[in-house]
Amino acid sequence: MKSVRFYYRKKFDDQYTFELESNLTIHEFHAIMALFNQVAKRHPPPTSRMYYMMGLFMLWMVAFTVFYYVWIKFHASYILLGLPVFMLLTSFILAWVSKRRMIKFENEILQVCSRLNATENIRGINFRFTRDGLDITHCRYFYKPNYAIDIEMDERFTALNQFHQSNISVPTTAFTINEKQALSMFDYINV
Repeated sequence: MKSVRFYYRKKFDDQYTFELESNLTIHEFHAIMALFNQVAKRHPPPTSRMYYMMGLFMLWMVAFTVFYYVWIKFHASYILLGLPVFMLLTSFILAWVSKRRMIKFENEILQVCSRLNATENIRGINFRFTRDGLDITHCRYFYKPNYAIDIEMDERFTALNQFHQSNISVPTTAFTINEKQALSMFDYINV
């Protein structure tokens, strides 16, 4: 069984390799990768967690200064209790948004893989979506995952197809019927 991996970096790689030559044509391959890239563009994965953390840190600094000025203005200590509540709330919202985008991206790509597998398994081609080289089952939150599409090709199906093609023989001489034979066939049918 041969396997080819195409990584995701803003889009899935669409470079045709010669390992696919016996199973997928260039046109079929580009159509399939365009489908994956279209879904990835419609539902992109979350960006790097570092950007989220920097944005969250800047938001907290702005909130800290606002809460500090409000505390100086009103001299009420209970106002400072809102800062940790705000920090926890924004952390949970950011984690939820990031996780939701990641799950939406993974589910859409998995759905495309299952649709393609439903039609291409007949030809011995299997599409598998992976994250960090593993199937989409493990969850690690604090780093950006490396997504990839694995196209697995089973040589048994291509060998079977070649076997059937070699057993089909095309007649070397043309089959011709003269007019008398053709007319006698039609007379036999009309009787």
